Amino acid sequence: MVFFHVFEISNGTHLEIKADGAGIGGYIGAKDKSGSDMTDDVESNEKNVMILVKRSAPWTEKYFVDLRQRTTSSQVLNDDK
Repeated sequence: MVFFHVFEISNGTHLEIKADGAGIGGYIGAKDKSGSDMTDDVESNEKNVMILVKRSAPWTEKYFVDLRQRTTSSQVLNDDK
């Protein structure tokens, strides 16, 4: 079972959101520049939806974390040109 742990530093709030099958996190702290292949990044965090991105050629996986509903969904994009 996979969970996203989201912390609001300003007030100490912690959310634990179930995300079965999520494969993000293995490249946190990678040496490569953010947005490069083999990296995990926060793409955006607006209006209670956080978008996390895992780049692993030839695909990109996006995880949409709804902080209000405490749900997740994902989308796999093929990067082949």
